[in-house]
Amino acid sequence: MDLYKLLMIFFFVNLIYLAHLCDETHVNCDKKSVILPSITNSRMETNKKYFIDQLFDQADVDSARHLIDISQHVVISAHQTPDGDAVGSCLGLAAYLRAKGKDVTVIMPNSFPAYMNWMEGVAGTLLFDRQRQASEEAIAQADLIFFLDLNAPYRMLDLGSVLDAKVAHKIVIDHHLNPVIACDVMFSYPSASSTCELVLRFIHAMGEYDLITKGCAECLCAGMMTDTGAFQYNSNNPEFFILLAMLMNKGADKDMIYRRIYHSYNKSRYNLLGLILDRKIEYLDDLHASIFTLSREEMRENGYQKGDVEGFVNIPLEIQGMRLSISLREDLDESPLVHVSIRSVDDIPANEMASRFFNGGGHLNAAGGRLECSLEEALQIAHKACQAFADYLK
Repeated sequence: MDLYKLLMIFFFVNLIYLAHLCDETHVNCDKKSVILPSITNSRMETNKKYFIDQLFDQADVDSARHLIDISQHVVISAHQTPDGDAVGSCLGLAAYLRAKGKDVTVIMPNSFPAYMNWMEGVAGTLLFDRQRQASEEAIAQADLIFFLDLNAPYRMLDLGSVLDAKVAHKIVIDHHLNPVIACDVMFSYPSASSTCELVLRFIHAMGEYDLITKGCAECLCAGMMTDTGAFQYNSNNPEFFILLAMLMNKGADKDMIYRRIYHSYNKSRYNLLGLILDRKIEYLDDLHASIFTLSREEMRENGYQKGDVEGFVNIPLEIQGMRLSISLREDLDESPLVHVSIRSVDDIPANEMASRFFNGGGHLNAAGGRLECSLEEALQIAHKACQAFADYLK
């Protein structure tokens, strides 16, 4: 047998093996189609445990475990005007603690957008500004309090001072810079994509991934999704998708969650978006930046509902070459007060701009703040901020 035939046999045998792995029924070899015997290939078994980096100090995990073990009545709360990460992390953690047999009350400083009403546990959530008596009764009974997705009590309105004064064990789980909440244990990791990611890591570090229910997984997935703009930013760490897979393995349907969050807006949202794009946005072409404003009168005239302007600040960054977007929105009730949102790309520090000019902070590319002034004065400050960061923007 010559060398050519030996090579052909070797090649053909390996081709058949590969075809079996790919579930093929025939292969072509030397211009001939060969029918293969029917062979059912079982899927390869993999280790069912998920391996992720141990982000937390073991001593902190052990301390938190002890505080949970000795506590029965738990209160969980987050920042004012809660977003998907705040609501998702609180409800996800609540579901996990209830699976451990704890009595859990979630209290938010004020209301959140209706597109989150599908989450498990929403119905039992208390709003401090509307249900103060029930909230204070739950706080009075609490022996453990969790602060999620915030770094300072002032970001909780009146609820912050009540929780700060309460004598109880306290745990913080957050991904914002410079935390100043007095607590027993703090899990502060600004590099994390979201607080929901940290809650999932916390449950995993506790060795209790099995206690995650479908409802818990959906809440955590929603927060990871919203705080990364549907995985468009701050989600480039490969471990992020391992964590996402861990939630999907528990039944979280990310496609369904996306539709529930991003395909459930009010018509008023698009009235406001049309107004901004048509008349309210200002482009600073030489700085590759944009600024837009919304007054309370404009919001009322267009039927504004909470959550309508969510994500608007990201839209100008869809323009080629745009590097910074600033949103200035008057508060509907409190005056003078302007809410500021900042989004950037690459190494432009939105958090530094928020800290220097808008009494705020946040992450490298996503930050916010507030100004106690008129909308016109806020616009002037925004222009000064852009000029101050011209070297970055140009």
